[in-house]
This record gives sequence, C-alpha cells and structure tokens, in this order.
Amino acid sequence: MIQDSLRHYSLGQPVPASPHAVCVSIPTMADVIGYETRNPATMAKISTGYPRFVLHPLTARAGQWFAGETGLRGRAVFALNSDRCLDELRAFVGSDDFAASEREGMTFAHVPESEENRALGKLFLQHAGCGASSRRAEDLLERVGCLEHRHEETLVTDGAEAIVRENLAQAFGSIASSDIMFSVSGMNAFYALFQAIRAARSPRGRTLWIQLGWLYVDTLKILQKFLGPEEELVVIEDVSDLDSVRRLLEERGDQVSAVVTESPTNPLVQTCDLPALNELCSQSGVLLVADPTSASPRNVKVLPYCDVLVNSLTKYSGNEGDVLLGSLVFSPSSNNPDLAEIRERVEPLLDLPFAGDMGRLAAQIPDYEEVVRRSNRGVMELVAFLESHSKVSKVHWAYAEDSRSHYESIAREPDSPGCLFSMELSIELQGFYDELSLLKSPSFGCKFSLACPYLYLAHYDMVSTENGRASLRKAGLNPNLLRVSVGAEPVDQLIGVFEEAFDRASGS
Repeated sequence: MIQDSLRHYSLGQPVPASPHAVCVSIPTMADVIGYETRNPATMAKISTGYPRFVLHPLTARAGQWFAGETGLRGRAVFALNSDRCLDELRAFVGSDDFAASEREGMTFAHVPESEENRALGKLFLQHAGCGASSRRAEDLLERVGCLEHRHEETLVTDGAEAIVRENLAQAFGSIASSDIMFSVSGMNAFYALFQAIRAARSPRGRTLWIQLGWLYVDTLKILQKFLGPEEELVVIEDVSDLDSVRRLLEERGDQVSAVVTESPTNPLVQTCDLPALNELCSQSGVLLVADPTSASPRNVKVLPYCDVLVNSLTKYSGNEGDVLLGSLVFSPSSNNPDLAEIRERVEPLLDLPFAGDMGRLAAQIPDYEEVVRRSNRGVMELVAFLESHSKVSKVHWAYAEDSRSHYESIAREPDSPGCLFSMELSIELQGFYDELSLLKSPSFGCKFSLACPYLYLAHYDMVSTENGRASLRKAGLNPNLLRVSVGAEPVDQLIGVFEEAFDRASGS
C-alpha cells in the first residue's frame, strides 16, 4: 500500500489537520504564483500557512477581540507573545501614532490602519519571529468566551520542558540541558541574539558583520534591514571562500562583530570548512554564529566550532509539522571574552515559548532520533536515483562534491545528510512540480515528505524579474530550484513517486 502522505493535496489544505499546522498545500506552480501575487481566487482557498508568513486565523480573532474590548476603530492590530519586541516594531513601522497594551497574557500593538502600516507590521513579525503563537491565541479566545473549546491534540502537561531539554542535550552533544535557551521560533532566537551581539560589541567598535553563504531568507533580511547607520554588512556568497574571510579579518578584524553561516546552508545545502573558519574567527576575537537546522544537530556537530548555535525546533524535533519553537546554545568551548555579556543580554530579549507549544513539542520529540535516521536513509537512496536520472541536471545535497569534505568534517556518522536536498531539472519545472504526488509546502524535517519551489516562495521579488533572476544565477542559485524534504515514508515508494512525476511531466 502506498504511504498515505504520498499523494496530491488540495490547495490550502493544512497538514496535519490541525489549526496549528505549519504546512499548507500549494500544489501547482499556478497556485504558487497566485499565492505570491495574492490572487483573490488563490487566497480564497488559503486560510493559514507557515505561521511567520501569514496572519493566522486564531491570532486574527484575538486581535479582533482586543479591538472590540478596547473600542478601537481604524487601527491595524498586531498580536505579539510579549512586549519584548515593541520598541523594534515601533521603529520598523515608523508611525508616530503607535500604542500597545497587554491583555490576558498577550501583547497587542496598534497603529493607524493603512495598507503600508499593516504590511510593515506583518513583515516585522515575520523577520523577528515574535508574532503570537496560535496556541497562545487559542488559549486566550477560549478563556474570554470567544471559542467553545481548543483543538484536541496530544500534549505533555507535566515536565514538558524537562523532556525537551533532555532530548536536545543528547542531540546537541556535550552540553548540560540547562545550557539550552528557548524561544518562540528559530527566527526569534536569531533576532534576539543579533540584537544582543550588537548591544555588546558595537560600543567596542565591532560594527561589521559577515554573512557567509546564501542563507535562509529571514536571516538574510535581519542582516540587511536591522543594522544601524554606523554598521556594515559584508556578504560572501561562496561558503568555501575562506580566503575572502581571511583577508577581511587581516585588514579589519578588530572591527568585525560576527560571522553568520549555516552548516549546511538552505537551500543549496553547502557546508563551509567550519573548523578552519572557527580558527580564523578565534584569532581575531570574532564571534561565529552557526545554524545546523538544515541537517539537524543530530547529524552535525557544530558546537565545538562556533560560539553560538541557533536551531529551529520546528524541524526534526517538532516532526509532525504543527509547532513553532527555536533555541540557542552558547558553546561551552568558546573563549570569546564577550560571550558571557551577550548571553546575559539575550535572555530578556527572547520571547519565551507558550506552555502549550512546549507541551506539544514534548509529545513529538521522542521520535526525533528515528525521524532523522529514516530521513538520512531516504535521502541517500533517493539522491542516488536522481543523480543518475536523465531529467535531473544537478542535485545539491550534503555530500555533493563541492563541499562534501567540509560536511564530513562535522558529520557525526557516515551517510547522515539530513532530510534536505535541492534539485535542478533538465525539463520544465511546472510540469514536474504539478505532477509530484506529495505535499508541496514550505518547511522541512517532518515525518512526511515535502517539496517547494524555494526561490519562488522565499524570493519572489527576484524570481519575477530578469534582473533578479540574473542576480540569483550569479549567486549560484537556479531560479527554478526545487527543494525537497524527505520524510519517513518507505524509500522505494518515494522513488516511485518521483519516477511517476518524471514520466507524466514528459508525456511518456
């Protein structure tokens, strides 16, 4: 019997069938473009999506309740987990008429209603990852009588945080469970760390940041949008170009605050020589921030080679696709003199998880190791099939030749690539994508497989123009790249799904 997850899903269908699902089906390229251009016919069928990118129905209802309770009219309302990001939200929106108040354990900010104000506020919540959790909003709505009952789901109610800490300490390796710092999302963890580093290091003249590799979209946006006028970002798109990093540190090392990279990167799944990079940074007193989310900390050991690890717990540990959380770990082996101050500064900046989200993660995290193991096996076999296929021109994955040795230097075990790879086709993307029988949605690290035309969803402003597409190609990114996350389905069935899509797309 074909695994139930290997099928077509209707437009807008949330997966899993939960109001807290982080995945929503966008099954055709026409739907993808309709979603990005906000086509009314497409958007009428999409009521939810990846939480940082959409206004969740439950948080929207919470905002409406707040507006009704406070008699607000003509105001755009934003629901936040706490008041910790209010000053940055106020500055980002840039409105003189900005107000906020706390109600029933949630913070509501509001500005004059306008398309621009609403778009700016939504964008800030996406980048900073501090928008109210859907479970937090659900809890509020039930308590104030706007919701009859909560969604029924399995939650750990006693000792949830301890269960999560124990599992993550094992996954990260060589740390105490108390060393893990939690946040409402992976992006909020990075955003809080970014602000703490700036506060500690900018007064000391360290105002230059280095981005190594093409990183996840909101990591890029934080580095691009939130540095001050006296600060500078240098982008080195090739993760293997440590010579450029070395020259920059030789010339301006005392000005560099931090190097930010992913190990491996998303979506090209490239890995830098992390031990060598760590040595370069240490020599100049530069912080090295590394994110191993793409492959999972269970597959790669980065803490010995960085100062701070950032990890999205939505992936792999939250493997059922319905919880949003993140974490930070300060490396116990780091000797950077500013690290203690940065840790002290970051604690009051992190938006702390809602108990229901932690309880949901605790219910899923015991499967973390098995999910990673099955994904590893699936990727090894599926990529072997794809690399020999006539309709595939290139596969980007952890063991691709361009950075294989670098990945192996931090891999915990052989044949452990993680769930992600990206592929370039020698046939038209649309035909193959439309025929592929699995969930087509953002996110990864779930028990079920997913695929998405990553650059259309993350960088549509670039994909939709000739200049933008040229810039992507210059950075080594094929605009029609298809990113795939392999789940726990039987590998032979997964290969069959890809083979069938190739056959149908080419009319054979």
